[in-house]
Amino acid sequence: MMNENDYRIIEPRNIPTSNHGVHDWALRFCVISSIAFSFGNAANAETILDNDSPSGIYVPVCDGGSISIPKTLVTELNINAEIKERLISRLIEFKNELQQGWNGHDELPMEELSVSNALAAVEDTASEEFSKWTVFPSPNGTILFSPTDDFIAGISIGNEEFSYAALGNQGQEIKGKEVFSVKSFKLAIRLINSLNEA
Repeated sequence: MMNENDYRIIEPRNIPTSNHGVHDWALRFCVISSIAFSFGNAANAETILDNDSPSGIYVPVCDGGSISIPKTLVTELNINAEIKERLISRLIEFKNELQQGWNGHDELPMEELSVSNALAAVEDTASEEFSKWTVFPSPNGTILFSPTDDFIAGISIGNEEFSYAALGNQGQEIKGKEVFSVKSFKLAIRLINSLNEA
């Protein structure tokens, strides 16, 4: 298992909690409701915390109406947002800060297209698929996704292609190399995660 701190890039220990996923959802609901039911009247949307509620639910307010969102859903949305924010933050850090010889040897700077491919993959893949994954810079300028537990697997994203390999809990092995597309990446990580779940 690789350690995220094997490289000289140090990831911030404290990731700020974010409610933007819930706020965006509530805002979209308010806007859509306003268009559907008020036929274009302006929507007044905000998200507030109902301090009087023992369960701590969030209450989006839309033109006087309200909808209760369970705290468990808010927590799940925040966790999912944090997973993607963490990966995206690391990828942007790699792109902006890793220059020639970034680890003290002949390492190449990150390939801009490789980083763009990795960012697209993260953006379009369900957060749950990344719950046990992190991302590393590769010495050749490409991007490596690796599990954070003892599961043996990896996905390497380059400019034009990506490769993947995994060894399942019961000895099943998968590997492949394909032209990069977000759709293919999503299928590969889902397949790898299914081995870990078996």
